[in-house]
Amino acid sequence: MRFLLSLSSVICLVCSFLPAQAGPGVSKPLHKSPYLTFGTGGKLPAAAVDQITLFRLRDPKNKGWIDRPGLWTATLTVRGLAAKWGGKGSTDSLIGKYDSTTGIFTPSAQAAKLNIVGNDSSLQLDPTGLYAVIDRDDAFYFASRKSPTQAFGNPVVIQGRIGSFIKSFEAPALGWVGGKLKLFWGESGIFMADLDISNPAKPKIASKSSWVRITAAKQNASLPVPITGPDGDTEGMVFTNYPGGFNADIAFMEDLDPKTMTHTVIDTKLYLDTGAIMGGLILTANRNSPTVVEQVEASWLLGDVEKVGGTLDLLAGTPKKGKNVVLTTVFASLSTIKASPITGFFGNLGIAPAGIFPLVNLLHPNASEMAQVSVPIPNLPGLKGVRLPIQGVSIDAVAKTRAFTNTAWIVLK
Repeated sequence: MRFLLSLSSVICLVCSFLPAQAGPGVSKPLHKSPYLTFGTGGKLPAAAVDQITLFRLRDPKNKGWIDRPGLWTATLTVRGLAAKWGGKGSTDSLIGKYDSTTGIFTPSAQAAKLNIVGNDSSLQLDPTGLYAVIDRDDAFYFASRKSPTQAFGNPVVIQGRIGSFIKSFEAPALGWVGGKLKLFWGESGIFMADLDISNPAKPKIASKSSWVRITAAKQNASLPVPITGPDGDTEGMVFTNYPGGFNADIAFMEDLDPKTMTHTVIDTKLYLDTGAIMGGLILTANRNSPTVVEQVEASWLLGDVEKVGGTLDLLAGTPKKGKNVVLTTVFASLSTIKASPITGFFGNLGIAPAGIFPLVNLLHPNASEMAQVSVPIPNLPGLKGVRLPIQGVSIDAVAKTRAFTNTAWIVLK
């Protein structure tokens, strides 16, 4: 109820439209990850890893999670993959399940027909696990299946994304926005377009005039990894940012608006290839040392863009130790400020203290390390056009840590 009253209270207020200022609160910087190690007996059955993505499968009918808390669907680009799991070329795709509670990786041969003798990379699935995209030297390819436990069949070329001698686009990804399947990709920036799969044998993207660039005009970004919100829509993503030279950093995008500031979460002199969110962890493959998976611990928050009278969905992640419950309190304000460190907190304050008020509490109760809330929005015409900057504070009473999340936005249409 407090949530609804707080929204109603901003009907007559005009929130300052300034870029969100603070990135995810990193509580432990880049270090070797104890997860996804190489070998046999529950480890990665490969010699090295180039790319990692992790997500929890969703049921397309009831929008609930198929993967239980702590279980993650993993798609990887690896080297030295055994033929048993579909290994054919110098780099191959691998699909498996990773249990963060036991540390066991269970590989499958579901991606075997997606692999070729040459190079495959950037395998990503949509949140239901029924559709896949993959990057090859000549084009983007698409594959589908009837069940997330089945193997994929032979992939087909996506019309409209076929390269010439040297193609300028890379790293396809899939997500849903407003009930439509979207293709995301990198092309000196991150783009989004409708993907028409009415005929799965001849998938095609919409005409170039309808493409949407979701990163800033001069930002050199690629390797998008969508983050799915409680309603099944892509609400944000992690991606790779290229500042120049043989250097690639991992960045975070809290919405799909190119005017919203993105935030570098892992800034090194290394070449980091894809970021994978696993609750309060962001894992990455290090091209400088491909036999090591690395990670940071970070608190993050996604806002929502929703119609008045609809349902507002918020999603947050934060690292937690053991079985303790972590609380994230989400606050709202009327404007953002320059990111400001506060003694005793990881991360930075990014919303203006003047006019700040608590919006909702989110509990992180289980091994997913994530929390979500879905709240109906009053059908009040005066709410249309409200843009409310929000930010969370995650508190772990056992670990005695306090961290700011990134700033994000509630946008009512």
